[in-house]
Amino acid sequence: MITTSDHHARRPVVAALLALVCSGLGHWYLGRPGIGLVIFAIPRLLSWSLIAAAAVLDRQLLGAVVFAILMRVSFWLWQVIWATWAAARCATPYRLLWINQPAVYAGVFATSLLLGTLVPELVVQDWFVGYHRAGGNSMVPTIRRGDWVVTNAFAHRITDLGRGEIIVFRDTSTSSIPAFQRKVFLGRVIGRSGDTVSFSGSVPVVNGVKLERGRCERRTGQVVEQIIGRPGHCFLENNQESRHYPIVSTDASKVVWGKDDYEDVVVPIGHYFILTDDRDDGRPGGSGTKVPGAIPQEALSGVVRGVLIGFQVPGGLDKARLLLSL
Repeated sequence: MITTSDHHARRPVVAALLALVCSGLGHWYLGRPGIGLVIFAIPRLLSWSLIAAAAVLDRQLLGAVVFAILMRVSFWLWQVIWATWAAARCATPYRLLWINQPAVYAGVFATSLLLGTLVPELVVQDWFVGYHRAGGNSMVPTIRRGDWVVTNAFAHRITDLGRGEIIVFRDTSTSSIPAFQRKVFLGRVIGRSGDTVSFSGSVPVVNGVKLERGRCERRTGQVVEQIIGRPGHCFLENNQESRHYPIVSTDASKVVWGKDDYEDVVVPIGHYFILTDDRDDGRPGGSGTKVPGAIPQEALSGVVRGVLIGFQVPGGLDKARLLLSL
């Protein structure tokens, strides 16, 4: 026999709050768990598939990430509105089911958080896309302190990276620490496996060919000096693959490493030779990040494909650093 206490009115506020906490949970409250599961799963599957496809194809990864974020947010707002509207239309009291218990709601939330969000997101970020914050100015002016960069975590697994690519890699000097806890660095690929790298002054020489340099625009040079807080010249470096990128150096002809001809380095198989774009800050014995040199491929976390958002340090949001494709 059903008593009056077994019946409850559907409250729009409760439906909205549950939907805010977890996508689809508002429909569990309305007695429609199937619809709730679909609402929870569809935007996640679509966004993960889109990002994975962009990473595998190595095309428009930054755009795919932005689209996925906007889609997830829009879908989340839509399902909150839908749950609230559906609850308001159901004026007739309903019988309390087993799925309408607080413990069930908590269990659904915990399960969806673990199996439907955290674990898949970790897999996607480990294999397809990564997000890293630049903690310094070693890659100015392309990447600045406070920038959040988007990386393709899949490309380097299936193909050799081109010279001039910006990569994210983990510290290889602390092998006793788990990889995910190691410090992360940014650098630019100068040489690949088998290449011979030397230096004439501050200019890299790859396989006997000295990289060409030209001056940056005056305005770019002024911006660079303002960022690094010391006099410096901005050059456009052109590698053997016709990739142009700006770097910072005291002078193209001045010896900044202590001798005219740096000892030849043959890049081992399965390694990349990495330099920072601030060549003065990155020289051995410099005040900043040391020259990483030859980095094993397994230390790579991803290839930088864009700046998602940037923050001035100190300061707030830097609108000029928003959604920059690299």
